[in-house]
Amino acid sequence: MTDTESLLLSCSQEILHDYYEKNEITLLLACMARDITWTGGGSDMAASGRDAVTRFFITTRDKMIPTVLSHEQWISHPLSQDFWLYTVTADLETAPQLQFFLKEHMKCDFLYRRNPEAASGNGWELVHLNNSISYNKLKDKETFAVSEGVKDLWLHNHYGTGMIDDRKKEELFLTINDKVFRYLSEATRKTLTVLSLFDRFSVSKALFMCPDADVPAILSSQEKSGLFLYLNRQTRKYFFFPLMKEFLQSEFQLWSEETRRQYLDKAAHWYYSMGSLPEAMRFASLAKNYELSLIILDKGADSILLAGPRIYPADLLDHIPHDLMRKHMKTVLLMAYDLYFSELHAGYRRNMARIQRLELSLLGQTALTFLEGATAFNHLDTMTSLFAKVLEDIRKFHLEDQFIAPRLGFCCPSFLMMYHSTPGKLKEETEQLIEIQEICCRINRMPHNGIWALYFQMEYAFNTGHFSEAEDALSTLEATESYREDLSIQIRCLHYQAMLSYFYGDTAGLKESRKKLHELMNTAQPFQALLARMSDESLEIILPSREGGDRQNQAINSSMFYFPALTFLHIVEDERLVHPGNGRTLLACQRRSLIGEIHALLHQAIACDMLHENAQCLEAMEKALRLAEPDHLITPFLTVKNRLASRWAHLKASPASSLLKDIMDSRFESAGQILEKEIHLDQLSKKLTAREMGIIRLVMKGRTNKEIAAEMNVAEITIKKALSLIYKKLDIKNRAQLVGMFKEK
Repeated sequence: MTDTESLLLSCSQEILHDYYEKNEITLLLACMARDITWTGGGSDMAASGRDAVTRFFITTRDKMIPTVLSHEQWISHPLSQDFWLYTVTADLETAPQLQFFLKEHMKCDFLYRRNPEAASGNGWELVHLNNSISYNKLKDKETFAVSEGVKDLWLHNHYGTGMIDDRKKEELFLTINDKVFRYLSEATRKTLTVLSLFDRFSVSKALFMCPDADVPAILSSQEKSGLFLYLNRQTRKYFFFPLMKEFLQSEFQLWSEETRRQYLDKAAHWYYSMGSLPEAMRFASLAKNYELSLIILDKGADSILLAGPRIYPADLLDHIPHDLMRKHMKTVLLMAYDLYFSELHAGYRRNMARIQRLELSLLGQTALTFLEGATAFNHLDTMTSLFAKVLEDIRKFHLEDQFIAPRLGFCCPSFLMMYHSTPGKLKEETEQLIEIQEICCRINRMPHNGIWALYFQMEYAFNTGHFSEAEDALSTLEATESYREDLSIQIRCLHYQAMLSYFYGDTAGLKESRKKLHELMNTAQPFQALLARMSDESLEIILPSREGGDRQNQAINSSMFYFPALTFLHIVEDERLVHPGNGRTLLACQRRSLIGEIHALLHQAIACDMLHENAQCLEAMEKALRLAEPDHLITPFLTVKNRLASRWAHLKASPASSLLKDIMDSRFESAGQILEKEIHLDQLSKKLTAREMGIIRLVMKGRTNKEIAAEMNVAEITIKKALSLIYKKLDIKNRAQLVGMFKEK
């Protein structure tokens, strides 16, 4: 053997053994030529140039399973004075410490080129590498087990289980069990299977779940093998590869139901001890541990029941025996409350019948009274009196530390959207909501300092179009200490600030408000995050423009909103479903939301307009005007003006609702111009009745007193008296001054 042949053989052997047995590539990288090419066993396995080939080997080095080489056969091919080829065939087997045996037969080619300046220092450099698998040299399944069954697990684990079809996955799971899993010790198999219940876990969690196993040794061994799990060095948490987690979960399902429930129950207790109540609730439900479920709900009912997607079975109450119901009556009633607002009314009625047959404690009776009040959704006077009784009983029987009232309005960004149900009573219902919210604050021993009164006054001013008053109220709210401490009020105010920015044509302000909402969606606690998301969704849907920024959420997940906000969600969904031929009934809400009905009617009008159903479009618009008229609800109309601009002129609105219609008449006015007219007219509306504003509208159209009387079906003398009263209210003397005042504005 020549010196050159011996030198290149030694170099090739060292490169091969370093790579496969030690996961070391230092010599390989030093020998590579600038124009090196590499090819593997597949059509997409190729790379050219030192940088590309280096990247490949650095990446694959971290994914190599420890192996040993045997039965090597080297063949030397001196091609010319400057080129030399070495070919090797060998068996590649998994290292003994892995406790399982896999094998493949491989072939590698090393093509060297003479270069005195080579970085390797031996005067030669690698210009081509090739490695492949000799399938015909192996017994059945051996190649599959190594090259596809194990090495490709790294690829599948990296991209997730969806990268492999069900048939191949089933075949792969059988191979993993046959070639790998059954060779592990019983303790290792059990530990891995139990820990696959978690997306991530620490050593302490693993020790809690498997106290009889040598957990540190098992995790260390499996992390080194790199097949089932890996360790995040920064967080010191272990993660299963997705495909391995799915395999282990399939093994878990083969255990007896009693054994599975034992470990699910243990996981629930772990999360409960850590204060992670939603996760504790999930595992307790899976374990069918009803008492633990109630204990968890007792501790975190507000966050579990009212602030996110349901994480317990909807039929959980059906399985709770009567003795547990009595013991945890407050929580049981909150779950019934959840069923009611989830529109699961059969379950609600069934369990309420069970509850009412029980002998309730003072706390249970108090909670039942609260539930009766909370479900009096469109009867605010009943709600007020029942909540007041709850507060009285709490103080009388010293239940302050045992009862917490759920949040009013939940994650709906508009209270008046939720609770205003009677035309002409918006002001009265706003006052009732202020009283109800303050009672809830007293029940929960929370300071209110008049902040809710100010907030509801802002909502009232906004919905009736008194935007200047709404702005003043928002500014006052922002200056209070309570505002800074209550994130839910901040989110609701951001919602209205965004709406005001839109109406003022302030694009920058609108974007800024929505940016803050997006930030809160990712950082706030579950309840506030849901409130922020619902607020942003409503802005995306209700506002007729995309000026508010890029769409962040492609669709609303209805399962996330199963509380009273469903009324609001229906409105949002109706708007989303406005397109020809959807056949959706837009007003199928069980609870009445008057503002919601106005929005829905206007959306219905848009749908009819798109379908060229002119009569139905105008009918829906007229209904919306009649509903809005008694409370002067302007805002819903401003959001759809541009989409129904061509229809406003054809409306047969009553004179009393003509003020609202006037705001829409000019299809070319900017948002700022609309707002300016709207603000001025609203200021006048404080002095004038809707009937008087209807008379003014007809005067502005040039009608005589006689014509106005005929149109309004009254005597002419009635119109004369009405105009005299209008002049007095506006501090003017005649018809000319009246026309001048409104024409100027």
